Amino acid sequence: MTHRKRSQTPLRTKAASTSAKTATIARFFEDSPTSGATSQKSKMAPAPAPSRDSSAAGSPTPSEDADLSVRDILRSLPTKEDLASLLAKLESSFAARLDAVVADVRHVGARVQDLEGDRETTEDRLTRLETGLNSHTLYLQRFHRALDDQDNRGRRNNLRLRGLPESPDGKEMLTEILRPIFNSLLRRPIDTPIHFDRAHRSLKPKGTPNMTPRDVICRLHYYRQKEDILQAARRQDVKDPLGNALQLYPDLSWHTLQARRLLKPLTEVLRDRQVKYRWGYPFSLQVTLDGVHYGITSVTDLPPLLTALGIESLDIPDWYGGQTLDLVQNQTQPQRPRWQTPSKRGRGVSRSQQSNSQQDPG
Repeated sequence: MTHRKRSQTPLRTKAASTSAKTATIARFFEDSPTSGATSQKSKMAPAPAPSRDSSAAGSPTPSEDADLSVRDILRSLPTKEDLASLLAKLESSFAARLDAVVADVRHVGARVQDLEGDRETTEDRLTRLETGLNSHTLYLQRFHRALDDQDNRGRRNNLRLRGLPESPDGKEMLTEILRPIFNSLLRRPIDTPIHFDRAHRSLKPKGTPNMTPRDVICRLHYYRQKEDILQAARRQDVKDPLGNALQLYPDLSWHTLQARRLLKPLTEVLRDRQVKYRWGYPFSLQVTLDGVHYGITSVTDLPPLLTALGIESLDIPDWYGGQTLDLVQNQTQPQRPRWQTPSKRGRGVSRSQQSNSQQDPG
């Protein structure tokens, strides 16, 4: 018994404290007549009490509102005829637009086909023109070389003497001056006769006394005698009776001199490596390297010799004044596939592929 009383005592205490708190809060929500005397009276009229009958008859129930809204939504949905009509309009609109696009594509395709045909025709004509131009360039180079050779053959008995002082009065017997010079080179008596066809100064205006004298050009009657004098001048120094140093050269055409000047970088390399070379006629550079003979007549003959010398590149312009076009014969340019109209495409498969697939279905 004592145990039960101890267990019920806390429950009663808790219920009593809860009722006391409720009574304390409830006094703030109830209308007491004493509080109305002290506080201000409300100016608003009391709201009428709603009647249960009127509220029940005037407003629909929530279930009825839901039924009405569902019916309105279903009633506003398009019917099958509406969808069919809309689809028909869309199909007609898209069909018209697609017809216009197809017409434009066919028109563009026709123009592209014409352009591709014109392009192929132009390429063929351009290739023929380039081939013909290269052929004409080679012919002109050969004619130039032959004409230059004729000019040099007309000078084959000539010698050019540089450094001989000019007479102040312009009166000089060049043959009498040249005879002792050439006889001393040939180690003969100075009065030994030498047959000159002619001898004169270079055809340019005479300069002042302090300027370099004009070259002397002489033509010997015998080619063998001219070659003997030239070979002797290469073995010993050339001087006039007064002791002035002279230089003796063969008389060459202007084009030959220009070609030799352009080939000077190559001849310097050959001299540095002690490779023997000689000039040929018609104009050419003859080189023998490791038992292999190389003849340079044009710029196109240089690569094999440069490769043999181990030179990657050497800037030597064409001495004939033009270079052939660099045509690539073995390489083909990438070409895109030719235009195919939509009717010929066959869903991305060409007609040849379609025929092959029909013949070989496996």
